[in-house]
Amino acid sequence: MEKARQLMELLQQEYALYKEMYELSLTKREALSDNNLDALNETVAKEQALLAKLEPVARARDLSALQLADELHISGEHISLRDVAARLPAEDATPILRLREAFNDLLGELSRTNEINAGVIGAQLSANQASINMLTQAAPYGNTYTKSGYASDSMSRVRVVDTAL
Repeated sequence: MEKARQLMELLQQEYALYKEMYELSLTKREALSDNNLDALNETVAKEQALLAKLEPVARARDLSALQLADELHISGEHISLRDVAARLPAEDATPILRLREAFNDLLGELSRTNEINAGVIGAQLSANQASINMLTQAAPYGNTYTKSGYASDSMSRVRVVDTAL
């Protein structure tokens, strides 16, 4: 079936792009763990370019799947690849179902890698914020308590970066 082969080609293109996205997520993790901002910025720019390539392929895949479903007289609001493959001859259905499984595996790995990357970014931001707070935090200048034994409310504060060395 020609439309099934066309769908398979689009799925393969989309899979290749997602595989590249996964490779970039690993590169991003390495850049994050090395604190290499130049490599991180380069990787993010590549990801954005890849997303721009991915969008038209995904749209073409959706259109192709809908056309094939229409040809196979499959109706419904949410048509899955499994629904389409169930109506195809085995020689057309088997490669689609195999690629569907590979897609699921790849997307699971990509999701896990992105979660790890988000955790690394969060930890690094927390560490940076702690360093900034330590440098800019106001330190008390003068006495903490007044003669009556109460804490002083109107103490003047001096930031650590403003103190003389």
